[in-house]
Amino acid sequence: MDDTHPNADKLLKLGEIAPDFTLVNGDGQRLQLAAALAQGVVLLVFYRGDW
Repeated sequence: MDDTHPNADKLLKLGEIAPDFTLVNGDGQRLQLAAALAQGVVLLVFYRGDW
């Protein structure tokens, strides 16, 4: 990532551990990263909101 990005100091680096968070999945259920990790490997994929 370009170091000129306004939030460069807050971005995760490759291999860095993501902080715990909770989100609502496609079925309307809350999902916590820590709970998902307790079940095994988690792959996080981020998509840009508007194309």
